[in-house]
Parts: sequence; structure tokens; C-alpha cells
Amino acid sequence: MRKVLVMFAALLCAGVLVAGCGSDSDSGTNGDTGADGGGSSDQPVNIGMFMVATANTHQQAALKGAEAVVAEDGNASLRAFNGNFDPTTQSNQIEDATASGEYDAFLVNSIDGTQTVPAITKALQEGITVICGFSICGPEQEEFSKQLPVTAQIASDYFTVGKAAGTALGKGCEEQKLDPCKVVYMDGTPTLALDIVFKNGAEAAFEEFPEIEVVAEAEGEFLAGPAYKAMKTILQANPDINGVVSVGDQMIAGAKQAIDESPLKDKDVILVGDGASVAGTKAVENGEWFASSILRPQYEGELEAEYAIAAVRGEEMSPDLVNSALAEDFPEGYIDQSNAADWKPEWAG
Repeated sequence: MRKVLVMFAALLCAGVLVAGCGSDSDSGTNGDTGADGGGSSDQPVNIGMFMVATANTHQQAALKGAEAVVAEDGNASLRAFNGNFDPTTQSNQIEDATASGEYDAFLVNSIDGTQTVPAITKALQEGITVICGFSICGPEQEEFSKQLPVTAQIASDYFTVGKAAGTALGKGCEEQKLDPCKVVYMDGTPTLALDIVFKNGAEAAFEEFPEIEVVAEAEGEFLAGPAYKAMKTILQANPDINGVVSVGDQMIAGAKQAIDESPLKDKDVILVGDGASVAGTKAVENGEWFASSILRPQYEGELEAEYAIAAVRGEEMSPDLVNSALAEDFPEGYIDQSNAADWKPEWAG
């Protein structure tokens, strides 16, 4: 279980884990959240943000967004709690914060959306406003829905994210007129809910491109190093692959390194990552990768804080289920060379 939780958090973190216990900051921003306004800005709002890990680069971006909203508001405060990839620790933190009576709202970025249900339920019973982010809070982790009576569920719908990545791969195969188009699917940890949903979306896209032939699958553990090793092994048995698609930009970086050390070095291998991170965006813009599907952690954090502050002040918020990966100017759900220069990555990758 410990290994699985670490891999889950590593999905969006290429950095080294360091200890952190959270931060306090005063103040928030207003965005287009559907609030009607009219709430009293004089009412202070004290927020607890329960993070997967404060050292996780995706979560750091979400915290940055939430803190910006709090800072602009001027009459709100936020404390970040470091779950450090341990769902039991996170559940205990939520319960302790509820018992303290110090908080008006919680932003819960669940490590395990099922295990946090009892702690969230207690918070709701005490009248605390709860916004769920990052992952689904509830028993059905493979279903993108608001499953608890929280104010809002704000997260990436990984089916649409996976389908975007799969579609991008198919477009690359079409551009090169490859039939068959031999591809590698690089998983993170196949048992994780996010992984399963992403893969379901990618496979749904593959059905629309009959030329795609998945010749190998591997586990990259959401890190460049393991992905590099896995790709080295795959290339020994499949020296003529045409593309690689993965559930994380980090793993495409590792796969690219292995490809560059193989006879395919000078071939135009179609590489599709996930996250549209700083590193991934640069690689796409430079033409080293074909595409990367979109994640928006900073935007997600902004919405979480905006919804929390408005709800505590009695404002009506809608919608109560938000797919944070959707970006109006990038309707395909991924960046490629045609639009990468216009994309503003929100996390390091």
C-alpha cells in the first residue's frame, strides 16, 4: 500500500520528496466561478488545505493558486497540511482540524478519496464547507462525479485527459501515414484509479484510429528513471516502434532518453505525454515531443479557494462539478506544435 501511495503522488511529481508541514498566509482572488456575489467581504474565512504532499510539484501549483486567491481577498487565511502521501495521516489531519473548531472551510486534495470519506463526513456534520480537489472524494474512484454532499468537486476528469492523449497519438500516426502504427503504452502504476481511468480514455481514442497497434505496455512508476529502464527493455524486443504515449510527462522524458540511445535516435518517434508541464511544453514546442495532454493544477487551486470563500459567505456557486483539465482555448485537450507557444504551463513536471 505504501508503494502504491507513493506512486500515486509521483504521478504529478518529478521532484525529490522533502518534509514540509504547511504554511499560513493571509488574504484570496476572484475568478469566473459562477458566483452571484453579494456575500459579505467583511466575514473572515479561515481555510485548511489538505494536500497530497507539500513537496509535490503539482500540489505546489495548486497551493500557489489557492494562496493567490486568499491573498487578494484580504480577509481570508489559509493553512496547508502536508499529507506526505499517507492517507491515514491526511484523514487524521482533517479530523483534528475539525475538532479544533478553527476552520470555516476545507480544501481536500485526497491521497485516497475513499479513505477520506469518514473524515470529510465529520467535517460536514460540523458545518464546515468542504471543496474536494485533485481526486474524487467518494467510493467510486473511476467515476467522475460529485459523490459526497460537499460544496464542489474540482478535479481533472482523467478519462477525457487520457482520450486527449490517445487522440493526439492517433493524429501523429495519421500525419506520418503509418499503418500499422506500432506504439508503446507507458503506465504509471496500473492499479491506481487515475491510471485506470486515463488508460480507458486512451483506449477509447485508439478505437478511432484502427492503424494503432499497441505492441508493448510498461510501468514507468511516474518517474523518468524507471520509464527509461522499461523502455530500454521494450526496444530490445520492439526495435521498430513508431510512438509512445504515457500518463505522465516524466515518463516520456525517460522513454525519450532510451530512444535517443537506440537505433531509433534519428527517427521521428511520436511521443505524447500528460500534464503539459514546463518540461513537456518546452519539448513539444521544440518538436522533440508530438503532444502532451493538459492538466491545470494552479487553476484548480484557485477555484477551490474561490468556491470555499464564496460558499462560507453565503454565495451561490455553480457548477458543483468542474473538470479542471478543460481549457477553452485548447478544446482538443492537448498541446502540440501548433499551439504550445500559447500554452502557459502551471507546474514543473
